[in-house]
Amino acid sequence: MNPSAPSQESPKWRLPISFSLLAISSVLVAGVVWLSAWAESSAGRMATSAERLLATLETTQKEKISFKFDDAERLNWHFIPRVRKGLSIKEMTPAQRSLAFGLVSSGVGASGFQKVTTIMSLEQILRDSEQGKGPVRDPELYFVSIFGTPAATGRWGWRFEGHHLSMNVTVEDGQIISATPIFFGANPGEVRQGPRQGLRALADIEDSALRVFQALNPEQAKKAVVAEKAPADIRAANAPQAPTEAAVGITYGELNDDQKKMMQGLVGSFAHDMPDEVAKAWHEEIMAAGVDKVHFAWMGPADRTQPHAFRVQGPTFLIEFNNTQNNANHVHTAWRSMLGDFGTKIAK
Repeated sequence: MNPSAPSQESPKWRLPISFSLLAISSVLVAGVVWLSAWAESSAGRMATSAERLLATLETTQKEKISFKFDDAERLNWHFIPRVRKGLSIKEMTPAQRSLAFGLVSSGVGASGFQKVTTIMSLEQILRDSEQGKGPVRDPELYFVSIFGTPAATGRWGWRFEGHHLSMNVTVEDGQIISATPIFFGANPGEVRQGPRQGLRALADIEDSALRVFQALNPEQAKKAVVAEKAPADIRAANAPQAPTEAAVGITYGELNDDQKKMMQGLVGSFAHDMPDEVAKAWHEEIMAAGVDKVHFAWMGPADRTQPHAFRVQGPTFLIEFNNTQNNANHVHTAWRSMLGDFGTKIAK
């Protein structure tokens, strides 16, 4: 991506061209106020999709998929291959699977849905390569869970989860109040042999971060690099809330115009995987909290073939990315809310 020439003024935080249809308002709103104008349609689609799926289920299937809203299971998210509660795609009829994916697609944008299905498909590659020597690998072992009753009033939520994938959505009175935590992973990060050779499910996120880091001058890079060796994984995996440590690295305000546009592209590479309304909401939260407070931190060498990791953190959000396992060919990345995942405010 070749950024355009810098303007006379330092650019405001703008989402990349791919967000042109969002029609970002010049009036920025804080907190959850942004939800009132637009979230009803997205939440409504979710409720309709969930109701249609539930209507097709047999009693035993409903018992598996349904939880009370305040059940502890709602916060029990993870992305490892493990035994899960909920109703798996494997246990559904073809018609039910289609309805389940209708619910999933209501929680992401088109590119996000493509990533979801690609991540699921990587399980077959792992199954073939491991030949039964590792954990159970199955593209159909992804589970739908519904918390509470999908409706226009009250609180309810849903989750779609399996290996390297966790989507968590909370709805209140017909409005989305949380779409985090959301986790995408890829193993292999790059398919290096076979008919799908060259496939990189999360290439846009990783490459956008590399562009930012490689564009820094030596003085800026010293601020951005917070560890010579990348950590083993993202922080707070399976934790109900994001880590609250202070942001580290170089700030958005310390970047030049071209570098700022690259940072916008990096944040956009994750945000544009969400429904337009959610991406717009995240953007407005970033703006309201102060874009110059956003930090970019890098760990490890500036080489995607070597173990590396990065963070982008501001007052309202946190992106964690890690590619250290399997000789830097195993990606974990998540978007967390620094205001509170699962629609629950973090106690200050």
